Amino acid sequence: MKGFFDKIFNKNKKESNSRFQKHSNEKNEKQSDELKGILSLIKIKEKEDPQIAAKLAAKEIKHRVLSTLIEPGGRVHVESAFAILGSLAGYECLQYTLISFIENPNSAGKIMTIKDKDDKTYILGDASNKNISFVFSVISQKLKDLNAEVPDINEIIAHSTSVIGSEDYGVPRIPEGHQIGFNLVDTIPLYGSFMNIVLLPFKVKREDWRLAYALAICTLIQESKDILDPSISAKIVFECLIPMSKKMQ
Repeated sequence: MKGFFDKIFNKNKKESNSRFQKHSNEKNEKQSDELKGILSLIKIKEKEDPQIAAKLAAKEIKHRVLSTLIEPGGRVHVESAFAILGSLAGYECLQYTLISFIENPNSAGKIMTIKDKDDKTYILGDASNKNISFVFSVISQKLKDLNAEVPDINEIIAHSTSVIGSEDYGVPRIPEGHQIGFNLVDTIPLYGSFMNIVLLPFKVKREDWRLAYALAICTLIQESKDILDPSISAKIVFECLIPMSKKMQ
């Protein structure tokens, strides 16, 4: 499936030169008319809704994931979309854990690192779990609104921790009939792509990147509830999110 993700990454990279020009600090860089409109809307609404940028970014991220998964005939393998978004949300939790600890170690929470036999580093502790809990709280509220079962996040974390260093780490336990066909780490190039063509151009606050991914997931849960049980959607999300939030690549 590596070629599949290369295709997605290259498509998003190409689109960044047309739909939304890549973020730059150069004052003379032109912005697309659409991006100008989005930024204007954010400026108008941000006082009454401080998270408007994250909400608009969430819609764009969800749209881009779905548009790149469209199969012949217009079908989308929605389970793959949830796996991608869950993986990216997890990777953002990892990045924000590290950033928070570096910038303010006293308030970030405790952090522990362990290495496996291949010298790969894993991030554990309160600092990591705090960011996971933030995303979980947003998504679990959506599930409750839909009267759907909320995944046992503690069990997923415990399982992921118990298989550190084994071949089972990063292999999501997805219900039969809903499997995905790629490795979670294959989604990492999309993280940089969405950072450069959505999150930075939309001027989403750094602390709201987690929210943007969580809201993208919530929106897709709502939109796909008639074709995929929201509890299964959430199970896929967190089976992908947890391992991606712990292992440094």
